[in-house]
Amino acid sequence: MYWSRMNAPEKTAAQTRRRILAAAKACFAQHGFLGASTRQIAGGAGVAQGLLRYHFETKEALWKAVMDDIFAAMAAKYPADTDTSTLSSHQKVENFISGFIDFFELEPMLYALMTNESRSPSPRQQWLLDTHVRSYFEAVQDAFQAGQREGVVRATDPVMLYYAIIGIVGAAYSYAPEIDTLRPGHSIQDREKLQSLIADLVFI
Repeated sequence: MYWSRMNAPEKTAAQTRRRILAAAKACFAQHGFLGASTRQIAGGAGVAQGLLRYHFETKEALWKAVMDDIFAAMAAKYPADTDTSTLSSHQKVENFISGFIDFFELEPMLYALMTNESRSPSPRQQWLLDTHVRSYFEAVQDAFQAGQREGVVRATDPVMLYYAIIGIVGAAYSYAPEIDTLRPGHSIQDREKLQSLIADLVFI
């Protein structure tokens, strides 16, 4: 319905913007913010650099738009206002684990994007934490701590658990080509196995 209400120039502009975002996501994931160039991104999108600057005034504005786009997809899949009050702590943690896997299936480049920004403090890292990461992390941490009080989640640092899950799921998608070379035909992205592995780590 949305597309049908747009005229031809608007459709073309929206399609161009999507191509730029897709090319930028791949370039930032591979080279990091500092290593990626607008020339590379424009080439990947098949547009002139001037057109890229028309849609995004700076490289940082483009990077933020990429991250906004990724987390908007997550928010659409897991709305913040979803009522979880009737769920047990165990169920909430299970939902978070399932959500991590869903999200990396949806956005397999996210692990590389986040890793690139996590290596050293920067204004971009602070923006990312404040805008997208902190609220989600705090919700997961609260669920872990509630589960620990109830004796269903391992009594260890919730921060370590959070990043252990990210590491396991992120590696499953980021290192898939390497794993396939070492073990041809071996799928580390088997959803049930991933979820079972993480459950063994998290739950008592």
